[in-house]
Amino acid sequence: MRSDAMCTRLGRRSAARHPCLRASGPRSSPKASRSRFGVGLLLAAALAVTTVAGAAGTSTPACSLVLGAGNLAGPYVVGSRLAGPGAFAEDPLATAAGAASRLAGFGSEGECRVELVRPVTATGLQEGPLEIESSATVYRDQAGARAAFGYAVRSLVPATYAGLPVDFPLGDRAREWVRQDASTYGTMLAYLLLWRDRNVNASIVIVGRVGVVSAASLEPLARPQQGRIRAALARQPGG
Repeated sequence: MRSDAMCTRLGRRSAARHPCLRASGPRSSPKASRSRFGVGLLLAAALAVTTVAGAAGTSTPACSLVLGAGNLAGPYVVGSRLAGPGAFAEDPLATAAGAASRLAGFGSEGECRVELVRPVTATGLQEGPLEIESSATVYRDQAGARAAFGYAVRSLVPATYAGLPVDFPLGDRAREWVRQDASTYGTMLAYLLLWRDRNVNASIVIVGRVGVVSAASLEPLARPQQGRIRAALARQPGG
């Protein structure tokens, strides 16, 4: 694969901050503006946070279940924030046409995704992921979340991603994958972590240089997001 390919797939939403993302490569069609690494167009303005009903009838803001810049070490800023249809945690790579409709059919009641980016500097390249994407989907009940999780594992993770074991406890079920590619900044890794806790599915995607990010980079990010999810579930009746 040519050295600019990963930069193209990293998406256009971070291009203003990441020069490598403006490297030459195939142009995306409007219907495929989301990239394979889970990033897309910069939003012109922040989208409204969607409030959704939890499984037990308690209102839960979907965007309260994702990471914020305050959860991260380093100079990360919010590159984009999307709430509602199109922000499903189960499909952060936006790989399948019709996936959003299929996931909605499992009873989703709220979705949110935030992209956090690190300005590229010589030092920053060695200090952590260049991009982090955190997503959450709330379902009407656990059965819907379980079905959506299974569908994502079977159908929404590209074959170019290799499965890895999740080596720390996380939710009711968790899966992890990795992909290696090349970029202007050297060999890059993209990790995808997907997990379910009761009626909430969540995911994290990180992208960074080989030798800087690894599977171990996921746990410090998943822990605070899972903490938000557990706190929200505990507020539900019977939680």
